[in-house]
Amino acid sequence: MRKLLSFVLAAVLLSQHAAYSDAFSQDAGEAQAADLDPALLDLPRSENGKQKVAQLKGKYAESLDVSSRNWVVITSVNPPTRQVQRICDIKGWNKVIVADKKTPTDWSAPGCVFLSIDDQTALEYKTHSLIPYNRYERKMLGYLFAIEMGADTILDTDDDNIPAASIPFVLDTNVAGKVCADVVNRTTIAWNAYRHFGVPHLHNRGLPLRHVRPGQALEYEAPQLVRPLIQQGVVHCDPDLDAIQRLTMSPSHTSDIAFEHNTLLAFPPKSYHPINSQNTVFLKDAFWALMLPVSTLWREDDIFRGYWSQRLLWEIGGSLLITGPTAYQLRNPHDFFLDYKMETNMYARAEDMLLELNSWSCSLREGIDGCITTLIAHLQTKGFISKIDVSLAHLWVADLKSIGYTFPARTSPEFG
Repeated sequence: MRKLLSFVLAAVLLSQHAAYSDAFSQDAGEAQAADLDPALLDLPRSENGKQKVAQLKGKYAESLDVSSRNWVVITSVNPPTRQVQRICDIKGWNKVIVADKKTPTDWSAPGCVFLSIDDQTALEYKTHSLIPYNRYERKMLGYLFAIEMGADTILDTDDDNIPAASIPFVLDTNVAGKVCADVVNRTTIAWNAYRHFGVPHLHNRGLPLRHVRPGQALEYEAPQLVRPLIQQGVVHCDPDLDAIQRLTMSPSHTSDIAFEHNTLLAFPPKSYHPINSQNTVFLKDAFWALMLPVSTLWREDDIFRGYWSQRLLWEIGGSLLITGPTAYQLRNPHDFFLDYKMETNMYARAEDMLLELNSWSCSLREGIDGCITTLIAHLQTKGFISKIDVSLAHLWVADLKSIGYTFPARTSPEFG
């Protein structure tokens, strides 16, 4: 009976997701109808696009720190919030705001570069053709712009977050690019890092529900030196929670949250934690991991991206590392029931994706760029994403190459 109920629940969740996916992804569906022209992948960076980058560099000369290779990328449909102005005021970092059709056309904040809709088109990135309007994934154009401008570090965040310090937190590493961290036990496929930082009654959006396990303590392996190519800080006040928690728990238990500082927490191969786009640092060797799927809904796109990125990190000897609180979130208004409807596929399939990722392997003949496109195609055949994301992955890789990004070498083929 329990298995039957689980099957029925999964069917209901998937049918709800399909309905909402249709409602929120009409532009994506239209783009998906067109087959990808393979010749497009080999085209060099357009001269018009390069000229647009130079024009924006001149236009925002007073807002740019040309000596800095640190970038913050945000997308927003709101006028500049107090949180965004705080980010624009950060010294030693460059900041770019990516517009959408609902963003005020006169958006302006001292210290920030603003990529208007027209700017995004004029940059002529190949991925532009497959990223719908009125979608969070337009942020990808900001990532590409920052990379083309010479970024070595990208903080992926939102317009309702504020760094807890005067500058964003990035870990200092040893000469080999590593830090010492506690490591969760890899015998369990997913763990709740919020427990490690003193908030055991909550969990990060995207954690497979089977692994919430209230009351269960984390299990650790011996501390290890890890290469923290993706660094996610927990967030005070309104942390990243799924809608089930927001709908079923008192606001006194989900808001005004204060995390504890604790040792760094790393996730080894075969074990995962959700990665969001709210307070996450990507180092240069992980810039390829910034691609967001466009066939999913916006409450699940960064979660699915984070899971497949963790699998690919193992191929280059990299690790996800969770740090203590490094930011505050003053959350924009949300309809929690609408959030729930846009998370149903994530509830139903997150653990299935992790199992699939652990069974997948990449040919030793492939570089990490080939592993990216191969894995995305594999996930499409298993129904986690749609064909448009396979095309998008090819264009994303082509864009990165055309703007001079060098993909890191595979160093841990035993995980392939």
